[in-house]
Amino acid sequence: MYCQTKWPLRGGRVRNPRTDWIRVEGAIKPVISEDIFDKAQRRLKERQELTNADLLNYLTALWCTAGYLSIPRVNRDRVCPTAPTYRDHFGRITDAYKLIGYKQVHVYRYSKISGNMRHVHRTVLSRLITAAKRKAIAFDEKKQTLIINESTTVAVIVLPYLSPKRNPQPGWKLYFDRLGDCDAIFAVRMDYTNTEILDFHLIPRNIFRQPSFRFTEDRMKQYNKYKLRSVSGFERALRRIRDASPGT
Repeated sequence: MYCQTKWPLRGGRVRNPRTDWIRVEGAIKPVISEDIFDKAQRRLKERQELTNADLLNYLTALWCTAGYLSIPRVNRDRVCPTAPTYRDHFGRITDAYKLIGYKQVHVYRYSKISGNMRHVHRTVLSRLITAAKRKAIAFDEKKQTLIINESTTVAVIVLPYLSPKRNPQPGWKLYFDRLGDCDAIFAVRMDYTNTEILDFHLIPRNIFRQPSFRFTEDRMKQYNKYKLRSVSGFERALRRIRDASPGT
């Protein structure tokens, strides 16, 4: 224990110079033994500084194992360095994302299922890009849309099931203000447990006029013609929508 400050009468706290510190051995019961403390100090001195390449390798490994990246996910991992470390090295953690080729998707803010939603979103995007193998397709990270043949834009959104326990109107709600400008919406509905995909729909954007829409079991019947049996039917369904659009 060290007496580093003093508080004289009629005066504020004053910091003592190091030469005046009073050291008392054993005044406080140690949490760990002196031997363990000395070993920990030696390990800290021996630890090598991580290079930028090391940090990017850790980030890539986390992406592969978790399926998505986010600051909470990075901080929660037991192996990957924390987000402040990436900020110190790269300025922003998103700059580190770009260096490993990771593109961010919609931020799902559902407290218990956000990680699964992001993982599903990224998986569906990859499957759609593969399904449209005969077309030039790219993902616009800023607008969060798929661009097909530099002309048709498709917004991809994962819809969680809102249970009646917490919502007076259960179902799957779609907020259009969260989507970028697009020609069609690829909606992925999750099942009642929000753990598995229930179905896919590729719906023209222009049929919706309201700021949001709640899909229920009854309402979904009118959209059966837009339902896909699998992601592999994406290209064919997209062609139908384009053929039905005015001016095509």
